[in-house]
Amino acid sequence: MRIDQHIWVHQTELYGMGNFINLTPVIKMMADHYGEPIPVFFDLKFIEDCFLDCPFIEILKEYPVQYGPPMFSSGLINFRNDCPDYIHVYKEVTKRVPLIGDIPHTYVDQANEIIANSFNTLFIRGSGSEQKIYLDSKMPDDEYYRAYFADNLAGDYTEAFTGSDKDIERAGDLFKGMTCYTGGIRLALALIREADYIVANDSGLAHAAAAMNKPMTILWKNTSLPKNANPNKNCSYKMCH
Repeated sequence: MRIDQHIWVHQTELYGMGNFINLTPVIKMMADHYGEPIPVFFDLKFIEDCFLDCPFIEILKEYPVQYGPPMFSSGLINFRNDCPDYIHVYKEVTKRVPLIGDIPHTYVDQANEIIANSFNTLFIRGSGSEQKIYLDSKMPDDEYYRAYFADNLAGDYTEAFTGSDKDIERAGDLFKGMTCYTGGIRLALALIREADYIVANDSGLAHAAAAMNKPMTILWKNTSLPKNANPNKNCSYKMCH
């Protein structure tokens, strides 16, 4: 462990899953550079639970106050909005650490220990905050989701929803009639892993699906591009109001 050299990363509660996923390419490069996993302290347990199997992260169980500030945190975002956050993080960290090579893809666990059903389309409509101003910026109107609902679910075509209990409560009857899974973050990752296609809003689980390179559409509302874009080449963006 190189924590004695102040080489550690902080996932701060002020920034959510998507922000941390955008750090993972550089954390992987740092692990390759130093020859061992990089220590990370997670403020949010559900985000920590997305990286239990990660080979290049060592999860810290206590905040390491005795070792000074982290090298960087999930608050390392691109306020200029001139490139995606994961590229911005690389540019900033390489000013201090001589990382070499191409930027890896983003990473999240696929929760392979969980057996999950496979669906043709998996819907996500998540939010890490219940503040109205945040929800207004992240929640596309119901009509944008309904445009992706299958008209006829007869036969083998299947649809499902995954997210938190609050996500499904907030959605009202939007996903009524579908199988709705709210059994925790590892189950959500497993369902994403098995889905043929993802339809999501700009959310942490959308970044998780992108990290798995899933074919997907992100229903994009009032968040910024290219800042919040992901490296998934199978991802398209539908602009919403």
